Amino acid sequence: MRSFCAVALALSFAIGCGGKSKKPHGPAIDEPSRAGTSTSQTTATPGGATVTSNDGDDLSWLAPVYFAFDSSDLVPQTRDTLARLHDWLSAHPKATITIEGHCDEQGTTEYNIGLGQRRAQAMTDYLVRLGTNSNRVSPVSYGAERPVADGHDEVAWSKNRRGEFSVRK
Repeated sequence: MRSFCAVALALSFAIGCGGKSKKPHGPAIDEPSRAGTSTSQTTATPGGATVTSNDGDDLSWLAPVYFAFDSSDLVPQTRDTLARLHDWLSAHPKATITIEGHCDEQGTTEYNIGLGQRRAQAMTDYLVRLGTNSNRVSPVSYGAERPVADGHDEVAWSKNRRGEFSVRK
C-alpha cells in the first residue's frame, strides 16, 4: 500500500509540475525533413488532429471523438471514424499514430489519467480488431491536463472528454 501511495504521489507531483499546456491548433508548419531533401508538413486540423504528410494527404476528416461522462465506451460515430482511420492506415503502411485520451476536470488526477488511458486503449483495441498492426498505434493518456475548452460547466467538460489523433507519415 505504501508503494502505491508513493507512486500516486510522485505521479501527481510530476503531472502538477507540468502545468496546463494547450495543444496548438493552427495552420500548417513546414519543417525540413531529416534527410534534408524534402519537406514534411505538420498540420493541426480544425478538429485538432495533428498530421504530418509529405504528399499533401488531406486528413481534415480526422477530428476528435467524444466520450460520455465517466465512460470509455465507443459510440457509433467514433467507430466510424476509427474504421476510416484504419482504411487510411492500410493505404499508408509507413504511417504511425498516437491516440490521446483526454478527460474533463472532474475526478482526481489519478482517476483521470486512468480514464484517459482506458479511452485511448479502447480506440487502439478497436483499430487492432479491424486489422491495424498494434506496433503502429501508441495510446497515451493526458487525463485532464490538456483541456481544449475552458470553463467549469457541462459545455466545457463535454468538449474535454475526447480522443485525439496524431498521425506521422
